[in-house]
Amino acid sequence: MAFTWPININTSTSSSGYVFEPSILTDVAINDEVFFINNTDSAQFPGLIAMDGVSNVQHDYFMEFQIAPHTSGTTWVAAANHTLTYANSLDTGAAPPSGTIVITDPTAAPTATIASKEASP
Repeated sequence: MAFTWPININTSTSSSGYVFEPSILTDVAINDEVFFINNTDSAQFPGLIAMDGVSNVQHDYFMEFQIAPHTSGTTWVAAANHTLTYANSLDTGAAPPSGTIVITDPTAAPTATIASKEASP
């Protein structure tokens, strides 16, 4: 049975003015659905953080269009075991808020980590 997981983008007092809640979404299984809810007064566009860091965010990984203020984005379906790190692709700050989605198939070992915000040593 597939589940649906919301990720809220809420207004915060941080320098960016928003935060992803939950910041880490675990227990997502293959075929589960994930969607973002923009509860802020600004457009948001969650995208996958590339391996080279937050300066390169794949804006259309989860959805085709940005999310208007006070609306929900389209649903994205988890298709493989991964740990996905994302950020708002519209945020040009040096360290925008980010979040993580951990997708697991209980019958298989994890296959990859797609992205990481951490710099290589």
